[in-house]
Amino acid sequence: MWIFLFFSNIYSQTPTDILKISKLSGITVPNPAPPSPITLAATCPNVTYEFGVEITNQSTYTINFDAGPQALNINVLLTGPNRVDNGGAAGLNLTVTGTLAGGATRTVSFTIDLDTPGANTLTVSLTGNAITGTAITGA
Repeated sequence: MWIFLFFSNIYSQTPTDILKISKLSGITVPNPAPPSPITLAATCPNVTYEFGVEITNQSTYTINFDAGPQALNINVLLTGPNRVDNGGAAGLNLTVTGTLAGGATRTVSFTIDLDTPGANTLTVSLTGNAITGTAITGA
């Protein structure tokens, strides 16, 4: 008795994201990447805390963030006593510009107001077509 199995491209695994958050303020983000928690040391009180979001291009393609179909936005949302000083419910948004070669990383910096001591939670998110990259890879 023979059994034949056929696979097609119609049913496939979710594509791997082309971009990922690899570090937050120099601390390696555990896999799977967010929403995994990390702890930032010595952050409060500080009016101008420099918060770095390192992104990694996991593809072999160069991403041109200035091209609309390859756009990327990074959002940092705070909850806690410093939320109002950092964009409130909308958070802090930054549109990434320039290019990022395949396999390369780039750190995008945010200045965050953490002048009020207390427990703050930062949530970092990436949005835009550059994440899954169909406009980048042509797939």
